[in-house]
Amino acid sequence: MLRDAMLILFSAICLSLIELLSMLQKRIEYSGNIFGTS
Repeated sequence: MLRDAMLILFSAICLSLIELLSMLQKRIEYSGNIFGTS
């Protein structure tokens, strides 16, 4: 029972992290001229 809760929590954290990373990537691409092109 505890393992199931831990798995659900872990998957939720992973999904939110992936969503956050994609948001950051879009924001960096949008304001790329501020940071300068690599």
